[in-house]
Amino acid sequence: MTRLGSGVIAFWLALPLSAAADVLQLDLVLFTQPSWITARDNGRWDYQAPPQTPSIDPLQAAQAGDAVVIESPEGGLTAEVERLQAQGYTLLERLSVQFQQSRHDQAIAWQIRAGDPLLVEPPRLGAASNLMGSQWYDDTTTRQPQTHYTVDGWVRAWVDRYLFVEFDIAQFVGDQQRREDIQSRSTNWAGNLDSTLSAPTTQAYSPFGSPASPAPSGALSTLDAWPAEAVDVFRLHERKRLRLNELHYFDHPRIGMLIQVTEPPSTTLAEPGS
Repeated sequence: MTRLGSGVIAFWLALPLSAAADVLQLDLVLFTQPSWITARDNGRWDYQAPPQTPSIDPLQAAQAGDAVVIESPEGGLTAEVERLQAQGYTLLERLSVQFQQSRHDQAIAWQIRAGDPLLVEPPRLGAASNLMGSQWYDDTTTRQPQTHYTVDGWVRAWVDRYLFVEFDIAQFVGDQQRREDIQSRSTNWAGNLDSTLSAPTTQAYSPFGSPASPAPSGALSTLDAWPAEAVDVFRLHERKRLRLNELHYFDHPRIGMLIQVTEPPSTTLAEPGS
């Protein structure tokens, strides 16, 4: 290939997305890795929930006429989903939505939420140093349990000369054995604390290694809540430039994702101001 030909190709690759793409379609597939991949990763995962970002439910946007949600199996990437499932991958969530092209400051964050809700208690101060090897520094005494779904997060795409995608999606997995162990330690610690209240010179420590005081009178306990130290969070969060109409794969030891942004051949999305 001549030097001139290489220069032409490089120039073409650097061209921005055509402004004619008034409506874009985002297709997303989130899946868990098969056992022959996850078996190679035996590390512990820190509890780190995705930050709360304002996001819009695609179905609600569709009802308002601001988007078109394409239900499975008519949605995009159907062939890829079938191929992944045949190879042992487990589908967590998929989304196909059409929306008006916008710039970064106006881009809509589409809500990704699937599976059962999981009520998670805030991490206990000092707990991670013994159980998870993390470093907690937040004041957890005033924090309330938060509800996360098995799959929780958001994704958005925009055009600022080039096409970009950004996402923060997590899979929340509760470990029942670890939960029971933490609850057992907490119960034993509470019993030991009751027996030491008559001896003020004795410092009481929680099973997580931090100085503790009795629970305030009238405090509510949520029986269905999971301790944060018993919940593994597998996150995919990235901001990346994409090429229109190309399939992109985002890898992770436990979960993975396919994303494709295209110009749909037809759409029922209303034009702005119509």
